[in-house]
Amino acid sequence: MKVICLANSGDALSPRHFDVGYTASSVFHITVDKEYVVYGVAMWRTLLSYLIVTNGRPVWCPAELFKVTDPKIPEDWYFQFFSQNEEDWLNAVWGYQELIDPQHYDELANLEDNALAIFEARMKELGT
Repeated sequence: MKVICLANSGDALSPRHFDVGYTASSVFHITVDKEYVVYGVAMWRTLLSYLIVTNGRPVWCPAELFKVTDPKIPEDWYFQFFSQNEEDWLNAVWGYQELIDPQHYDELANLEDNALAIFEARMKELGT
């Protein structure tokens, strides 16, 4: 799956994002008009986010900042549903096998070494 960046600031987000901590002045370190490979998709507090790589690191970014350019999802992706409750921080995840484990999800979001090693191995498997 690939997406192209349409915007990199909070003023491009819908007001629902402001309820979970983003602001109109939020800045995302992504490049407008650049195409990104998506390594995972998460429903976080009922908002969709893409796992991409920017500045050499994996990062979750709001899907509203992108347009899908290649909708093909890797056939070895997994899915885990957790909750429809808006108050729950993680509702669902699609991606490589370890990504659907909330502990790995957290560790990757916090850029912990063990999670980064797993992520990098999965990137190599995809040839990216």
